[in-house]
Amino acid sequence: MLSKNTWALAAGIILSVSCSSEKTDSESQNAVSWDRSASLTDEAVDDLVEEGEIPETMGACLAAYEASEDFTVGDALDFQTRNAFEGDVLNKVKFKDEKITEEQRFILYSINARMINSVDIRLENPNGIYCIDISAEMINSIKVKADCNAEVLETSIASDFLNKFKFSVFNEDECEGEEEDGPEKEEEVEESEEAPEDAAPEEEQPEEEAEAAQ
Repeated sequence: MLSKNTWALAAGIILSVSCSSEKTDSESQNAVSWDRSASLTDEAVDDLVEEGEIPETMGACLAAYEASEDFTVGDALDFQTRNAFEGDVLNKVKFKDEKITEEQRFILYSINARMINSVDIRLENPNGIYCIDISAEMINSIKVKADCNAEVLETSIASDFLNKFKFSVFNEDECEGEEEDGPEKEEEVEESEEAPEDAAPEEEQPEEEAEAAQ
């Protein structure tokens, strides 16, 4: 059954600038001893971000997740990062998450580039609670397909130009309580009237494909 968090993604796009933090050697030596069984409250999320235990992007996703207090600090510490993908000009970026976890798991995807032609993400883990972070000066299109039982907390897109965003569910017939109209919704986003002048034609861009490591 589709969660209200998943439907929230289909209803719109959240534009924000995000960054991640890394622990230094000195910070690691003074690592905080966490109570893994403690409830994942807003204060706990803030503390985890401040201590560098989770990236700011993941912290923002958890802060917006109404059911976060149903989870523990240990759940947040055990979040998974699918292969981050970076480059200058990327023609095609493909992520496919086929790993099915027995329990619900927080998962972070991230892409960082100057220009991206297309992003195609397929989220097949019904127990996945996903956070997606994409940063580029120009993005032509983003497509996200998710299992109907998966939850997508937030798509954080930092870009001067985004042409098209599309979210859909690929197995709606397997979900209970679906609405008749179906879950697919397409968003046309115009952040600027024209793409940057230095944007390379699609056929001239080097083709790059990345599939998340399982």
